[in-house]
Amino acid sequence: MGSALFLKIHRKQRTARNFFWGNDAAIDELDGLAGRLARRNAILMAKEQKEQNMRKHFLAATIVATISIPIAAQAQNTVGVAGSGASTVIVDNGAVGIATDQRPAFRQYIVQERVPNYTVPDRVVVGGILPEIGVTFYDVPQSFGATSYRYTVVNGETVLVEPRSRRIVQVID
Repeated sequence: MGSALFLKIHRKQRTARNFFWGNDAAIDELDGLAGRLARRNAILMAKEQKEQNMRKHFLAATIVATISIPIAAQAQNTVGVAGSGASTVIVDNGAVGIATDQRPAFRQYIVQERVPNYTVPDRVVVGGILPEIGVTFYDVPQSFGATSYRYTVVNGETVLVEPRSRRIVQVID
Protein backbone atom coordinates (compact mmCIF):
# COMPACT_ATOMS: atom_id res chain seq x y z
CA MET A 1 0.00 0.00 0.00
CA GLY A 2 2.79 2.41 0.92
CA SER A 3 4.90 1.60 -2.13
CA ALA A 4 1.92 2.04 -4.50
CA LEU A 5 1.28 5.49 -3.07
CA PHE A 6 4.96 6.36 -3.38
CA LEU A 7 5.03 5.28 -7.06
CA LYS A 8 1.89 7.30 -7.75
CA ILE A 9 3.44 10.38 -6.15
CA HIS A 10 6.73 9.73 -7.94
CA ARG A 11 4.96 9.54 -11.36
CA LYS A 12 3.08 12.77 -10.64
CA GLN A 13 6.34 14.36 -9.53
CA ARG A 14 8.07 13.32 -12.78
CA THR A 15 5.16 14.71 -14.82
CA ALA A 16 5.28 17.91 -12.80
CA ARG A 17 9.04 18.22 -13.36
CA ASN A 18 8.50 18.05 -17.09
CA PHE A 19 5.76 20.66 -16.78
CA PHE A 20 7.79 22.94 -14.51
CA TRP A 21 11.03 22.37 -16.38
CA GLY A 22 13.25 25.19 -15.43
CA ASN A 23 11.27 26.24 -12.34
CA ASP A 24 13.48 24.94 -9.51
CA ALA A 25 11.28 26.39 -6.75
CA ALA A 26 8.24 24.43 -7.95
CA ILE A 27 10.27 21.24 -8.25
CA ASP A 28 11.69 21.70 -4.73
CA GLU A 29 8.15 22.23 -3.42
CA LEU A 30 6.99 19.02 -5.10
CA ASP A 31 9.99 17.14 -3.64
CA GLY A 32 9.11 18.43 -0.16
CA LEU A 33 5.46 17.46 -0.60
CA ALA A 34 6.42 13.95 -1.72
CA GLY A 35 8.74 13.56 1.29
CA ARG A 36 6.08 14.76 3.71
CA LEU A 37 3.52 12.38 2.21
CA ALA A 38 5.96 9.47 2.42
CA ARG A 39 6.74 10.26 6.09
CA ARG A 40 3.03 10.64 6.86
CA ASN A 41 2.31 7.31 5.18
CA ALA A 42 5.10 5.62 7.17
CA ILE A 43 3.71 7.05 10.43
CA LEU A 44 0.19 5.85 9.59
CA MET A 45 1.49 2.38 8.77
CA ALA A 46 3.43 2.25 12.07
CA LYS A 47 0.29 3.25 13.99
CA GLU A 48 -1.73 0.60 12.18
CA GLN A 49 0.92 -2.02 13.03
CA LYS A 50 0.81 -1.00 16.71
CA GLU A 51 -2.98 -1.31 16.74
CA GLN A 52 -2.75 -4.79 15.23
CA ASN A 53 -0.20 -5.83 17.86
CA MET A 54 -2.41 -4.46 20.63
CA ARG A 55 -5.40 -6.38 19.23
CA LYS A 56 -3.34 -9.59 19.15
CA HIS A 57 -2.20 -9.10 22.75
CA PHE A 58 -5.74 -8.33 23.90
CA LEU A 59 -7.07 -11.41 22.13
CA ALA A 60 -4.38 -13.59 23.70
CA ALA A 61 -5.14 -12.20 27.18
CA THR A 62 -8.86 -12.81 26.64
CA ILE A 63 -8.22 -16.41 25.62
CA VAL A 64 -6.00 -17.03 28.66
CA ALA A 65 -8.60 -15.51 30.98
CA THR A 66 -11.37 -17.59 29.41
CA ILE A 67 -9.38 -20.76 29.89
CA SER A 68 -8.36 -19.84 33.45
CA ILE A 69 -11.85 -19.17 34.81
CA PRO A 70 -13.02 -22.82 34.80
CA ILE A 71 -9.70 -23.91 36.29
CA ALA A 72 -10.05 -21.40 39.14
CA ALA A 73 -13.65 -22.46 39.74
CA GLN A 74 -12.63 -26.12 39.82
CA ALA A 75 -9.85 -25.35 42.31
CA GLN A 76 -12.46 -24.06 44.76
CA ASN A 77 -14.00 -27.54 45.00
CA THR A 78 -10.85 -29.44 45.88
CA VAL A 79 -10.11 -31.21 49.14
CA GLY A 80 -6.91 -30.06 50.80
CA VAL A 81 -4.95 -30.95 53.90
CA ALA A 82 -3.72 -28.15 56.13
CA GLY A 83 -1.08 -28.57 58.77
CA SER A 84 1.12 -31.61 59.33
CA GLY A 85 -0.22 -35.01 58.39
CA ALA A 86 -3.99 -35.21 58.21
CA SER A 87 -4.63 -33.08 61.28
CA THR A 88 -7.24 -30.79 59.73
CA VAL A 89 -8.96 -31.05 56.39
CA ILE A 90 -10.39 -28.02 54.64
CA VAL A 91 -13.07 -28.65 52.04
CA ASP A 92 -15.17 -26.58 49.60
CA ASN A 93 -16.36 -23.59 51.61
CA GLY A 94 -13.56 -23.63 54.18
CA ALA A 95 -15.50 -25.63 56.78
CA VAL A 96 -13.19 -27.52 59.14
CA GLY A 97 -13.61 -31.11 60.37
CA ILE A 98 -13.22 -32.30 63.96
CA ALA A 99 -10.50 -30.29 65.70
CA THR A 100 -7.47 -32.15 67.07
CA ASP A 101 -8.31 -31.35 70.73
CA GLN A 102 -11.87 -32.70 70.30
CA ARG A 103 -10.92 -36.04 68.73
CA PRO A 104 -10.57 -38.08 71.95
CA ALA A 105 -14.03 -36.95 73.11
CA PHE A 106 -15.45 -37.65 69.63
CA ARG A 107 -13.98 -41.21 69.64
CA GLN A 108 -15.48 -41.79 73.09
CA TYR A 109 -18.86 -40.53 71.84
CA ILE A 110 -18.74 -43.04 68.96
CA VAL A 111 -17.95 -45.92 71.33
CA GLN A 112 -20.84 -44.88 73.61
CA GLU A 113 -23.23 -44.69 70.65
CA ARG A 114 -22.12 -48.17 69.49
CA VAL A 115 -21.80 -47.06 65.88
CA PRO A 116 -21.50 -50.18 63.69
CA ASN A 117 -18.32 -50.81 61.72
CA TYR A 118 -18.81 -51.12 57.97
CA THR A 119 -16.33 -53.05 55.84
CA VAL A 120 -15.46 -51.87 52.34
CA PRO A 121 -12.86 -53.34 49.96
CA ASP A 122 -11.17 -49.98 49.30
CA ARG A 123 -8.60 -48.24 51.49
CA VAL A 124 -9.95 -45.55 53.80
CA VAL A 125 -8.20 -42.32 52.74
CA VAL A 126 -9.10 -38.64 52.46
CA GLY A 127 -10.68 -38.13 49.05
CA GLY A 128 -11.91 -41.72 48.80
CA ILE A 129 -15.55 -42.28 47.96
CA LEU A 130 -17.70 -44.67 49.97
CA PRO A 131 -20.28 -46.92 48.28
CA GLU A 132 -23.87 -45.73 47.85
CA ILE A 133 -25.34 -48.83 49.47
CA GLY A 134 -24.27 -50.55 52.68
CA VAL A 135 -22.88 -47.62 54.69
CA THR A 136 -24.96 -45.44 57.03
CA PHE A 137 -23.93 -41.87 57.83
CA TYR A 138 -24.73 -40.16 61.15
CA ASP A 139 -25.03 -36.48 62.11
CA VAL A 140 -22.10 -34.93 63.99
CA PRO A 141 -23.37 -33.61 67.37
CA GLN A 142 -23.42 -29.81 67.79
CA SER A 143 -21.01 -30.10 70.74
CA PHE A 144 -18.24 -30.95 68.24
CA GLY A 145 -18.95 -27.94 66.06
CA ALA A 146 -21.53 -27.13 63.43
CA THR A 147 -20.68 -29.02 60.28
CA SER A 148 -22.48 -30.18 57.17
CA TYR A 149 -20.54 -33.47 57.26
CA ARG A 150 -21.68 -36.83 58.58
CA TYR A 151 -19.61 -39.50 60.28
CA THR A 152 -19.37 -43.26 60.12
CA VAL A 153 -16.94 -46.05 61.00
CA VAL A 154 -15.40 -47.84 58.01
CA ASN A 155 -12.81 -50.63 58.25
CA GLY A 156 -12.32 -49.75 61.92
CA GLU A 157 -11.61 -46.07 61.26
CA THR A 158 -13.88 -43.13 62.07
CA VAL A 159 -14.34 -40.84 59.09
CA LEU A 160 -16.12 -37.59 58.26
CA VAL A 161 -17.98 -37.76 54.97
CA GLU A 162 -19.55 -35.18 52.67
CA PRO A 163 -23.01 -36.78 52.42
CA ARG A 164 -23.95 -35.78 48.84
CA SER A 165 -20.77 -37.09 47.20
CA ARG A 166 -19.95 -39.69 49.91
CA ARG A 167 -16.36 -38.39 49.75
CA ILE A 168 -14.20 -38.87 52.85
CA VAL A 169 -13.04 -35.45 54.05
CA GLN A 170 -11.30 -36.48 57.28
CA VAL A 171 -9.99 -39.68 58.81
CA ILE A 172 -10.07 -39.27 62.58
CA ASP A 173 -7.15 -41.15 64.14
